[in-house]
Amino acid sequence: MTRGRGALALASVCLATVGAAAPAVAQGAPDALRSRVAPPDEVVLQAYRDSGVANPTLHSLTDDEWGKVDAAIGALPELHRRVLQQHLRRLSFVDVPPGGGNALTRLVDPGAANKQFDLAFRAGLLRETLTEFLNGKESGVFEPDRSGQTVAIEAGDSSAIAYVLLHEATHVVDATLEISTAPNSRFQTGIWLDRTRLAPPYDRSMIQSTAFRRGPRTPLAKAQALYQALSRTPFVSLYATAATGEDLAELVAWEQLATRRHQSLAIIVKDARGKIAYRYEPLKSSLVRSRFPAVEELLARRDG
Repeated sequence: MTRGRGALALASVCLATVGAAAPAVAQGAPDALRSRVAPPDEVVLQAYRDSGVANPTLHSLTDDEWGKVDAAIGALPELHRRVLQQHLRRLSFVDVPPGGGNALTRLVDPGAANKQFDLAFRAGLLRETLTEFLNGKESGVFEPDRSGQTVAIEAGDSSAIAYVLLHEATHVVDATLEISTAPNSRFQTGIWLDRTRLAPPYDRSMIQSTAFRRGPRTPLAKAQALYQALSRTPFVSLYATAATGEDLAELVAWEQLATRRHQSLAIIVKDARGKIAYRYEPLKSSLVRSRFPAVEELLARRDG
């Protein structure tokens, strides 16, 4: 996530952009997804330029980076791998400065019967830990002030790319199977009124008007109150409140990290003296965990 409003929109959004017709995609073993790594489409590079990035360029993976990509692909749920084998046209890495947008999921041709997608990632993610990535992302929510309060996220030192690929791949699964937009969806009922409108009582909460929902930045003095408000909701993160698609992608990603890889996640607010004023662990929230069975049911589907 980035600080610029245009880059905020680019960071993790499924873009429907008309492009050239997608080539046929061969089916194969999960390892075949590795062969989809290719230079980004010019439309993808232009999307970065339009968000304010002056010179996005192709990134060539090193041997170490290939190892991280292979591991991230191998860790995807079977449903995700199956859908990507059918619907992923290319997977690209782009060199952009920090703050230039983390990822982009692009529907190649909205009119095509067989949906095809391009995924593009900021190459710097390959050198970041999950903790570093999440702190950079969350910093865009807050406005520095004189309160002395700070916000830090602790999520260990695993590679950020595993989480980001899982999140973005969930967008492809969602767009292909039409999960978050389905009538009476378990992921929407009682939480969302439509794609972007929160249902009561969440529409009256502080989470309603953060930068992730195109609101102003929140003064750091209100950070504790904001995360306390989040703790009273079924959202696993503030970013999950952006839209139904982001809610699903965040929920699936964190459910998998928590249940398959024993991932921890803590949000820590400290006062001006450096003392912990508030600590929240979303993956231990009963409201968040009550949604995990729906994720497992989704991932058990065989129609991808």
